[in-house]
Amino acid sequence: MVFSASRIEQPIHRIGSSVAVLSSDELRERGVEFVADALLEVPSLIVSSQGPRGSMTQVRVRGNEANHALILIDGMRVSNASTGEYDLANMNLESVEKIEVLLGPQSTLYGSDAIAGVISITTRKGHEGFEGLVRVGIGSQKTRSGSAQIRGGQQGWHYSLTTSKYLTDGISAASEANGNFEKDDYQSKSLNIKAGYDQDSFQTWLVFNQTDSRYDFDSDDFVSGLAVDEESNRQWGNTRSLALVMAVPLFDGRMTNQLQLSKIENDLELYTVFFGSGSTYETKTDRNAIEYQGSFKLNEANSLQFGAERFEEDLLATSYSVFNRSVEQKGAYLQWLTAVGDLDLSLGSRWDKHDTFGTQNTYRLTASYPVNDRFRLRASHSTGFKAPSLQ
Repeated sequence: MVFSASRIEQPIHRIGSSVAVLSSDELRERGVEFVADALLEVPSLIVSSQGPRGSMTQVRVRGNEANHALILIDGMRVSNASTGEYDLANMNLESVEKIEVLLGPQSTLYGSDAIAGVISITTRKGHEGFEGLVRVGIGSQKTRSGSAQIRGGQQGWHYSLTTSKYLTDGISAASEANGNFEKDDYQSKSLNIKAGYDQDSFQTWLVFNQTDSRYDFDSDDFVSGLAVDEESNRQWGNTRSLALVMAVPLFDGRMTNQLQLSKIENDLELYTVFFGSGSTYETKTDRNAIEYQGSFKLNEANSLQFGAERFEEDLLATSYSVFNRSVEQKGAYLQWLTAVGDLDLSLGSRWDKHDTFGTQNTYRLTASYPVNDRFRLRASHSTGFKAPSLQ
């Protein structure tokens, strides 16, 4: 079942858009540790980094820019408001349940950040009983990693807690052939908490994520532009996200209603040395969001999905001067899913308003039809737009 394509659960064969689903259990069995490495397995995605482990890691969908792909963690927009991107360098698979990758413009359901596609990451949820897991790993370049996880639930309550740490001496981004031997070390630690209460008439859950990281990086030679060793260059990052979700089904389950309140904070500090002089650059970004999404089943062949959202973004950047900026966005959408025999269709439209760049309207149409037991035709046509980031 896939959720991201229509904002309701659907069998993957009934979806007109191109979508891929990655199971974290299967990935871990093959030795994949990080989300960025997992995404390398999806066609049409390009994952790139600016150096060794810990350096800025971006994902591009079908050749678009990195800030054209919306990344969600448990439904929360986690991109940095400063750049519109999410750095995947620090996210491991320890707390991840599955990853859905939705290709093509998805602005109709998700707004301006989804002009190229959506990467939706779902973290693990507790279940009845109790389960604990501990992992320890070592590797080359003095790499050490460890994680601990507990999950459980009783009488409708559920909880999951995962903590992990990763350290490595790393390698140098600068070539040893040019006399560069200083390694770029990296370390990160993360915490994921997910807890809630489920009943047929009401569900609520709370999600908290925090990641702290430190990464040493090299400089560029002023003349040649090549990377050269610099022991003092350093980057610190801190990301915190918190979401409260409440869901209430009505009319014997024919209508679903979900309200999500979320807050995301991204802090970044860079210390760089240039011609022997050090300087510090800091950014602090906040995103506060409220989102409602609902669906109504008209009959066995037809259903409506609808929703509205509003979020505020704030940026404070400090270097030789101070830059402060805020923006507000809001939007609403409506989608119709229908089945005509074996043909599955969707038609959706969205209205967005950006307090700086005005109003935008987008739409999406998709179709899925089985030719036989082995082949299925999919088609989609959609529009999208991208509002500039705060910096």
